[in-house]
Amino acid sequence: MVVPVCYFRAIPMGGMAEGHDDKRRSFIQLAKLSSIGLEMGVAVALGWAIGRWLDGRFGTQPWLMLTFLLLGVAAGFKGVYAAAREAVQRTRDAKD
Repeated sequence: MVVPVCYFRAIPMGGMAEGHDDKRRSFIQLAKLSSIGLEMGVAVALGWAIGRWLDGRFGTQPWLMLTFLLLGVAAGFKGVYAAAREAVQRTRDAKD
């Protein structure tokens, strides 16, 4: 069975060469790691937006916005830490 990758090249599914498998694994890891910045940004922006909305609703400017902004930063760092831990684990598994 052959799976078309692009118009000019196809990679056989059954016996992929070792080099192709390493490239594929590296590409998947790169794609996962490249989403870290987006995850961090979304967490911070969401925390800021929720805090700003709550401040407007309860009239507590800027305290809830700052609180939820810090919670968003913490959630973003937690996501970065989890992604880094997973990447290190995959690297160790690949070496074994």
